[in-house]
Amino acid sequence: MILLVITNILSLVLTVLGGPTSRIVNGMLVTIEDAPYQISLQIQGKHTCGGSIISPQYILTAAHCVRTNLRRRYTIRAGSSFHKFGGQVRNVAKIIKHPKYDPSTNNNDFAILKLVRKLKFNRKIKAIPLVNKSNVLKDGTKLMVSGWGQTKNPQDPNDQLHAVYVKKFNDAICHTLLRRKSKGITPKMFCAGTQEGDKDACQGDSGGPLVHGKVLVGVVSWGYMCALKGYPGVYSRISAERDWIKSVTLI
Repeated sequence: MILLVITNILSLVLTVLGGPTSRIVNGMLVTIEDAPYQISLQIQGKHTCGGSIISPQYILTAAHCVRTNLRRRYTIRAGSSFHKFGGQVRNVAKIIKHPKYDPSTNNNDFAILKLVRKLKFNRKIKAIPLVNKSNVLKDGTKLMVSGWGQTKNPQDPNDQLHAVYVKKFNDAICHTLLRRKSKGITPKMFCAGTQEGDKDACQGDSGGPLVHGKVLVGVVSWGYMCALKGYPGVYSRISAERDWIKSVTLI
């Protein structure tokens, strides 16, 4: 899974999750009914990142996925298993990045999109509840991440929604693992993956939902390569920024 800060030598080894070759690695095909909160964030009609519906008018995604000066070019598609057609399409009225987002470390990698028109909820379009700020995920907790893209060859387009189950890594262990290739993680982040390194999110899945049961706990943020053993994916920790989200959306 990966978003990578494209700087100097790091650009050769770190991967930006919000790229054009989106994929869920070794996942399964699902329908939008399995993740009715999932949206495709698009720029000029092309899928670039994922996101989560948190109310009829607000989407939660990753800060690295959006540029505020390009607001008029962004749309979201909700309610479709396919990012190219179906469902409801909405323009973006406003982009609110976390005020302390740091692109050099991906700390506070959150952005909220306010839509021009509210979504019309139905069985394929629903808001997902946000985790409480007091929540502490236990190591080994089973989580689901979803997005659009390849399961095998990243050169072969696949437009239907995929999902994969991963488990929460111990924070200290994850920090140690990722310190080999990056600055590690901060308290605003946590890691999820598998011990075998065979399941993960990747480019284009950035900004998408990481879910525990029916509650949104994380936002796909960054990582080192995709589904590589010893390098779990990194997610922005929603519980750490519930107050900020509420201050913007009243949710």
